[in-house]
Amino acid sequence: MTEKKDECGVKYTLDVLEDRWQPRIIFWLGFRPFTIEELHQLLPDLTDVALKEEITSLQNLRIVNPVVDEENKYSLTDDGNDLRNMVLTKGNNNEFYNLAKM
Repeated sequence: MTEKKDECGVKYTLDVLEDRWQPRIIFWLGFRPFTIEELHQLLPDLTDVALKEEITSLQNLRIVNPVVDEENKYSLTDDGNDLRNMVLTKGNNNEFYNLAKM
């Protein structure tokens, strides 16, 4: 069984970006840390359970980290910021924004 960390970078990136919700979460967390409740307000079609599962998946991929504070916020890791910036600078910045709004 091949783990994500053993796959090539392009396939790994495409797997994340092809997910319905992960690009949207990455987009919003690029602005500032958010709590689960704040992310749910930004992504109302995503259930609380599904949002927590997506956050856990992004943590396992080392894209998102919890912020150690009393508010239980989440932020992007350096790799998460790099991924977000790569997508934002690939040509059309509106594509990522439109993805976040879908």
